[in-house]
Amino acid sequence: MLHNCYVPKGQFRQKSILAICYAISSISGSEPGAGWAVVRAHLSLGVRVSVITTRECADELDKQTDYYVNNLEIISMNYGKIATKLLQRTPVQIKYVYWNICVRLKLRHKDFSKFDAVHHITYSGDWNPTLIHFLPRNVITLWGPVGGAQKVPKSFSKHFEIKDRIKNWSHSYFGDFARLLLRLRIRRTRSVVLAANSATKKCYEKVTKVIVCQNVSFPPVSITQELGYKSDSNFYFGAGRLLYFKNWETPIRAMSHIENEQLLIAGEGPHLKKLEQLILDLDLQARVTLLGKIDRQDVLRLMTRSKGFVFPSLRDSASWALGEAIHLGVPVIAFDLPGNRCLSESGDVKLVPLLKNPQLEFANAMMNIGEAKKIVAGSKCECLLSETLETRVYPNIFHEFE
Repeated sequence: MLHNCYVPKGQFRQKSILAICYAISSISGSEPGAGWAVVRAHLSLGVRVSVITTRECADELDKQTDYYVNNLEIISMNYGKIATKLLQRTPVQIKYVYWNICVRLKLRHKDFSKFDAVHHITYSGDWNPTLIHFLPRNVITLWGPVGGAQKVPKSFSKHFEIKDRIKNWSHSYFGDFARLLLRLRIRRTRSVVLAANSATKKCYEKVTKVIVCQNVSFPPVSITQELGYKSDSNFYFGAGRLLYFKNWETPIRAMSHIENEQLLIAGEGPHLKKLEQLILDLDLQARVTLLGKIDRQDVLRLMTRSKGFVFPSLRDSASWALGEAIHLGVPVIAFDLPGNRCLSESGDVKLVPLLKNPQLEFANAMMNIGEAKKIVAGSKCECLLSETLETRVYPNIFHEFE
């Protein structure tokens, strides 16, 4: 069924938003693509958006200003030459935090009165510190969509290796402590939290206004065969980083219960050698292939040609890859967790319960998967994000606080 695209009412035109985007790109997926999806949704409603981002992102995004004429302004802010060299090999989270500090220092004398709201869009962790929490208290702020409060189920964490159990424990307790500090801070601000799923909503709804809103959004699809749609495939497909909480072991083990089918997994990461050894141990070399990092168009092509998209992650807030599969009409197998549940409402998603034998449950779901749909229109078109902003978010930030 074709999706009825939302037509903006135009009641909030002439508003102005300052968007803080550490990562933003009009040609990428994941975090940068999510940033552009949110900015584009604001622009579609006639709102003027000033985007503060890194120099690399600004250079790529600058060409979009020609299309949006006077409604889009790109402001480049970087660390400085010395800091850039020092941070060259540091983890991205450290770079992100330091960039936020640099931007806040540069904005310390800025007059925010010309903006109706300041919106922090990326990174999307609901425990990540961001400069908007340290702006003057009279500034109306939007945070998100953010997620991360969901935890790896205990039934799975006990199967992790010791080092992965320590990582998971550290991530959980550090995240909870960071959220506690943020709740104390947000309680004193005029902030609206855009929660990617129910777990994050529950975390912040007692201290401020929270609206469930995903940044997984794609242009409406009206053609059927650009990506090579097939209905008689003999392979399942998965894509994502090879990390312990992505849990690629489950679909690989599930293949031991499935005959005459193959599994292709695209992505790279520190768990590569462990997964390769698992494939050898199960004697699945002929039926399970790790493709490594491949081009985005190849990911979409394999996704639409596959029998189904496997998404075994245990901790994603609202995965872009999962949203893409739903958008393109591809059947999906995923665990019944908050981040997956929020995207599954209008797509063909097998939500696998976390029972005693998850590998067997996952295998049964893979074997009983539904048929692929024609690619006509997805459940997460960009118009849904625009609708959420205009009908639920804007009334709160432009009326309630006035």
